[in-house]
Amino acid sequence: MIDSGIRVEEMSEALQEAIQTLLRVTIAPKGYEKIWSALMCSPSPDEMDIDDMFEQTNSYKFCLFGEPSLDSPWGFNIFGRHVCLNAFTLNGELLIGPFSLSVDAREVRRGSQLMREAELAGLTLMRSLSSEQQARASLQYTIDDLDGSEFIRTVGGAHQDNAVVPYRGICASDLSTEQIYLLLDIVRTFNEMLPEATLECMMRRVTEHLDETFFAWSGLVADDSPYYFRVHSPIVLDELEHQETESLSQYRILATQRLPNRGDYGAALLDEWIRHSHAKIRKSI
Repeated sequence: MIDSGIRVEEMSEALQEAIQTLLRVTIAPKGYEKIWSALMCSPSPDEMDIDDMFEQTNSYKFCLFGEPSLDSPWGFNIFGRHVCLNAFTLNGELLIGPFSLSVDAREVRRGSQLMREAELAGLTLMRSLSSEQQARASLQYTIDDLDGSEFIRTVGGAHQDNAVVPYRGICASDLSTEQIYLLLDIVRTFNEMLPEATLECMMRRVTEHLDETFFAWSGLVADDSPYYFRVHSPIVLDELEHQETESLSQYRILATQRLPNRGDYGAALLDEWIRHSHAKIRKSI
């Protein structure tokens, strides 16, 4: 990621409060609570070592793109150890993506519930599948499929802008109506940062592409074992992974979302706005 923005801990208290206000008015309450909890995931002083020094409260970066406006494009980025969030808005439409949230093994041991709703959404769908459906959903890896570690399965994480990811797993068209609702629950959980009207608009778009939507799983179907799953369609690529650390019972949880087809960073929406702006200029000449 390009090194941009200003560290929040170096800002005045007024600017720090302004960032909190921006988050509160941009993101739905439940999503704001989740983002702020992730930003505040810091070790206690007796647990810190030299590698943890940057994990202090407000130790993340904020970057504003463009000038806030009701009818012109602008956005912001927040980046820290546990959060990477990109928000773009234009003419009242809000896009959030890509984003990632994580909880490390230390927080898991403390019983963090930050990712629990997303974890259970994926696990509930996988448990609802028949044995034959589970076999179709399960990913079979070779050593060449994995990115440097047998424990890293996320395909849409850092440095994966514009990655072409093949669809794998079981298609939503091969699920029952009840299972489709469970699949949509996963997408809804990942997007609860969006205001209600924007979220419902996105869910309608996802539903329109169910015949191109796939669910994939890796790992045991058990609540106390690490696993990975993803929902992938032309609209979203939602992934949750348990990245193993010291043992099977101690792992980092990572949730990511990409918006395929130039949805990330609002690129497609910005392209459309630029085309319309140029067309208006040509007509006025």
